[in-house]
Amino acid sequence: MLGHTIRRSLVAAALLALAACAAPGAKRPPGQDIEITRANGSYSLSVPASRLTMTLPQSNWSRKDKSSLGGATASPRYFYFEDSKEASLQLSGWFEPEQRFKGVRAMWEQDSKGFKERGLPEPANVAFEKLGGWDTVMYDHTLGPF
Repeated sequence: MLGHTIRRSLVAAALLALAACAAPGAKRPPGQDIEITRANGSYSLSVPASRLTMTLPQSNWSRKDKSSLGGATASPRYFYFEDSKEASLQLSGWFEPEQRFKGVRAMWEQDSKGFKERGLPEPANVAFEKLGGWDTVMYDHTLGPF
């Protein structure tokens, strides 16, 4: 059986100047959800309550809707993209209020624990990098046959 390797870059919970984050299930103040627009060959990702905007060249990227698997995927500020020419290349992440972000390594420890709890294979080639002012963690995941 052939495995499928996924290289994913999680954009670490960005330092946003959002107002207090609402509890799960509670009504959030307007402007707290991610907005993703396309213009001039790029995606623009923003949370209106903050001044942060991330731009992603559209090129081969396409936005994908992923059903919530819990954790960050349940966030109203979560995003997920795939490269249409290289389906194993994915970009996912979420924007987080500054007061909730404890650092990329603390986030990674929590994510790694979640992988184990869900029975996912252990990530390989884990690398923490700074990309254009963003803290990122990149890793390979070998998943079963598709």
